[in-house]
Amino acid sequence: MKVALVMAIYNGEEYLQETIDSILSQTYQPLEIIFVNDGSTDSTSKILDAIDDPRVKIIHLEGNKGVANGLNVGISQTEAEWIAIHDADDLSLPQRIEEQVNNIKANPHVVAVASFIECIAG
Repeated sequence: MKVALVMAIYNGEEYLQETIDSILSQTYQPLEIIFVNDGSTDSTSKILDAIDDPRVKIIHLEGNKGVANGLNVGISQTEAEWIAIHDADDLSLPQRIEEQVNNIKANPHVVAVASFIECIAG
């Protein structure tokens, strides 16, 4: 089952590298990763352009059009069976996608899955 993790980012430099590291550490394969830079004016572009991973596709948009538009642009670039949404200031444990896929496989009638969150300081 192919999964695409899609993230729209606008001026996310503060937490972006930590977020990217958590995404690149996912244990599930095949995982396609699509980052959509939604017209950021900070160093988001530089951080994204430094990623060297064959699973990653980076899309830079001209001007900020909003998170929904950014996600729709990213989703339109994949043919994955499932889409995982990730925010630019969130961290995921390495098994997040793997556990969600296992849940989908065990419950083929589901149309969406989510995960628990834990708020962290900082």
